[in-house]
Amino acid sequence: MSQMPIIKTPVQIAPFVEVLGVDGTVDFLLAFGGAELAFSKSPRETSKLSQHVGHDKAKQLGVAAARLPTRIPLQKRWIAQVLDAQGLSRADIARRMRVQDKTVRRYLKGEYAPTSEERQRPFDDRQPRLI
Repeated sequence: MSQMPIIKTPVQIAPFVEVLGVDGTVDFLLAFGGAELAFSKSPRETSKLSQHVGHDKAKQLGVAAARLPTRIPLQKRWIAQVLDAQGLSRADIARRMRVQDKTVRRYLKGEYAPTSEERQRPFDDRQPRLI
């Protein structure tokens, strides 16, 4: 039996993967990615988050909230890589992600425009600020 290749988890979503696992994180990002989301240590059982990931996982995300971004990242390239490693076809990945199949091919080849999260780099103390 062949093993799934190891996909490097981006730092922005590592806490989500720790709590939800890879598959749970993919589902979570597809459902909530791109919007703000408030996490609570005592979420309501009727909240969309609790209904989607389960009440216990929602509590765990509330505990990890200090390490989580308030605006949920999209991480489309990572999602495409994970779904590809799971054996989904390019067309199935495109349908699930709501993008074109040629966009999926670009994500998987590495030919994509970087997201705003990927463009942001921490300030280097050795470089003078221009603005």
